[in-house]
Amino acid sequence: MNKFLDPVRYYSYFRARSIRRRLAKVGDSSVFDPLSTILEPELVSIGDRVFIGERAHISAEMTIGDNVMFGPRPIIIGGDHYFGVRGRSVRTLRPLGRENSRPIHIESEAWFGAAVVILAGVTVGMGAVVGAGSVVSKSIPPFVIAVGNPCRPIKRIFSDANLVEHLCSLGSERQTALNLLVRRQHEIEAAGLVVDELPIVDQTGSYTNCENHVYHASDNAMHKSVWRRQWR
Repeated sequence: MNKFLDPVRYYSYFRARSIRRRLAKVGDSSVFDPLSTILEPELVSIGDRVFIGERAHISAEMTIGDNVMFGPRPIIIGGDHYFGVRGRSVRTLRPLGRENSRPIHIESEAWFGAAVVILAGVTVGMGAVVGAGSVVSKSIPPFVIAVGNPCRPIKRIFSDANLVEHLCSLGSERQTALNLLVRRQHEIEAAGLVVDELPIVDQTGSYTNCENHVYHASDNAMHKSVWRRQWR
């Protein structure tokens, strides 16, 4: 059936085009469910190769780095609702402009499981993995696994030495990699945790035929084709 004769595909096609045109930035090979809700696309900047899972709800001023993945149904809220004002019903309270909002920053290489909730003012560090169903109300350090409500780091991704090697292999300068390592340590300690007590996760050895798993541009083309087929 021609897509313009199918009401769902017709609506999805034009909704996706409308949202993309209004986004502050959308990078190459980034995809999102056209049935997602992005209330103010002009305040959302999306990097390259970003995947946002089905039925996302975004009501925030936010930036998303490169190579970020969201599972299905993420909820991202950048503001709070006023309440507790004497003589006024909560239903009638409205902030002026963005006075009750704080920007959200998602750094490159982060990965979010299904149904994650991200609240105002947080930064999720590079390479962090956030478990399904977590509520992110405070910033998350880079290269940790974090879960729960409130979401907190429970493991480190890579040992210190392997993290530096990993970042350099992705193209970072060594000093930049060392700075990120120091930042991870500082932010873990700022969360009231002891760095050395967090277990280390490194799946390099268990990634079957790792040398054969090389990313190609065609991989992303196939990925986008599969995504489009969901709406036929």
